[in-house]
Formats: sequence, C-alpha cells, structure tokens
Amino acid sequence: MPVTQPSPRTRSRLAFLGLLGASAIGGVIAVAQFLKPREKSRVIRVGHLRDFAAGADPVVFRTDGAASLLQIPGHNQMFYVVRLSGHDARINGDGGQSGVVALASYCTHLGCTIPWRPEFTYDRQEGWFRCPCHGVTCTRAGARVFGPAPRGMDSHPVEIRSD
Repeated sequence: MPVTQPSPRTRSRLAFLGLLGASAIGGVIAVAQFLKPREKSRVIRVGHLRDFAAGADPVVFRTDGAASLLQIPGHNQMFYVVRLSGHDARINGDGGQSGVVALASYCTHLGCTIPWRPEFTYDRQEGWFRCPCHGVTCTRAGARVFGPAPRGMDSHPVEIRSD
C-alpha cells in the first residue's frame, strides 16, 4: 500500500498546532515560576548603630554562605551598610536622607561587583560606588548618577532593634 503525503494545508495546520502547544507550555511554565514561593531573606546582625558613624564610608559585610540576604545565582553574598547623615546634600552624598541602608554589592547593569571607591573623583567630589566593568557610578546612598545601569544599587531591608 503506498504511503500518501499530507497536503500542504494539513502540514500547515500541524505546524500551527505544534507552535500553539509549545507556546501554551511556555506560558504555563512562566506562570508557575511567577507563583513559586520565594525564599525569605534571613536576618543578619551587623553590629550596634553606634558602630556606624553618620556620613562615614560604607562598611562591607560578607556572609560567606552561612546566611544570605538574597539567593541570586552568580552573585557573591556581600553587601554594604551605610549610615546616612541627612546633612550631606552633595551629589555623591545622601541627598538629605538620614538613616541606615544596606546596599547589594552587585551592579544592576550586568551584575559585576561594585566596590566603594573613597579615592575616586567624579564631578569634583571624592567617594563613590564605581563599577569596574562599565563605569556605573552611584552615590553613597546607592543612587545612580552615571552609567548604563537601569537603576541605582539594590537595597535590602534594614531593621534597627533595641537588642
């Protein structure tokens, strides 16, 4: 018995149904990823508030895998704690904000580790977060002032406790 080939119309229908099915499976996977519970961040004690001088350089902390603020594949578990003075209105300062911020150590552009550079001068002012990969420059409060990053540095929640 000879094998008959499907008509071009039948082949087109089968291709369309295959693409439709693949799209449906991709949509289900995307929704499942969106609805998947996120890992909660852990509390990391970094010291007493008196240990962080207002307006001083950021202090770097490493969790070394013992605990982590966020599980972000490919990123080290390092963050900065900065106590903003509220009086520093310079462009590289805190913009008049006071309080304590915890800033992620990775650049929001491509994920490079972004160090605090107290000696780096930009706009005639020293002391910036400066990404070595593409030059993203952020204030000590984490606000982006230069470079290709879509936003400033990511921050983590900070809670000041009496203990």
